[in-house]
Amino acid sequence: MAEFLQQYLGIFLTALITGGVGGFFGWFYERKRKKVEVDNLEAEGSKAKADYSKSIIDLYQEALTDLKNQYEARYLFLKNEYDLKFENQNLKIEKLTKDQEMWRNKYTALKKEFDAYKRKHP
Repeated sequence: MAEFLQQYLGIFLTALITGGVGGFFGWFYERKRKKVEVDNLEAEGSKAKADYSKSIIDLYQEALTDLKNQYEARYLFLKNEYDLKFENQNLKIEKLTKDQEMWRNKYTALKKEFDAYKRKHP
């Protein structure tokens, strides 16, 4: 067994050293390229995150604009409704005022007629 190990020990050490040196130089050469790749991926991720944030902001802004339009339309509708009710109440008040004046005049006329009757027929 010792002979077998001695016979292939040199080949094994040569392969180990060659592999180690080759791996080191490969790592040394590839580390800069990998770092650039990672930086590019991070930049793409940041860009995607910024696009996503902009998309969310746009959706939120659209919702606020739509909400503003809905509230504006609702406000105008309610304002018109209350203006119509107010105008209707004013018309009713004017009609009641005229009716009151009419009944006051009728009362005054009847009272005068009654007073005149009382004077004629004591």
